[in-house]
Amino acid sequence: MPRKKKQAKKTGSPSTRRAKPAAPAEQTGFGLPSDELERALLTGESRGLLEDYFGPDNYNRLRDLARDASTRPLRGGPRVLILPGIMGSTLAKKGLLGIEDILWINPVEIALGKLTSLKLDGAASPYHAAGAILLAYLKLKLRLKINGFDADFFPYDWRRSLEDLGADLANK
Repeated sequence: MPRKKKQAKKTGSPSTRRAKPAAPAEQTGFGLPSDELERALLTGESRGLLEDYFGPDNYNRLRDLARDASTRPLRGGPRVLILPGIMGSTLAKKGLLGIEDILWINPVEIALGKLTSLKLDGAASPYHAAGAILLAYLKLKLRLKINGFDADFFPYDWRRSLEDLGADLANK
C-alpha cells in the first residue's frame, strides 16, 4: 500500500492570516458591572483591566481610597444617595446565566452598532439601570464613605420620564 505524503503545514502570508478575535466586552472595564469593578479595585483583582479603565494614576488613587473606605463602619452614618447626571447611569440587560450585558456606556458594544437597541418604542425594554459610570462617580462615593456617610448610588434609566424616576426614588 502506498504511503501518503505528509502535507506541509500552511502558515499563510501575513495578509491572509486571521486576526485573533476581539476580547469580549466583559474583558474591559466598560463591560463589568459597577459592584464587580468596586470589588476588584478593593481586592486587587484584574489590575491591568482596571488600570486601562481608570488610567494608572487614577487606579492607584481609587485603590487607596477603596481600601481606606473598607476599614470604616458599613452602616450608621447619614445616608447619601448619589444620583448620577443625565446619561451617567449604565444601562444593561440580563444576558446568559443572568450576567449583566452592559450597553451604555460600553464603547465596544456601541462600535458594534448596538446603540439603537436602547430605543424606547412603547414595548417593555429589556434594558435597566445597572449602576453608575464609575469613571465619574466612584471617587465621590469613596470619599463620602471615608467621612462616615452611608453612601451608595441611585442609578436610573435616563430614558424614562422624570415622573416615573421620581416615584422610584421616593420608594428607595
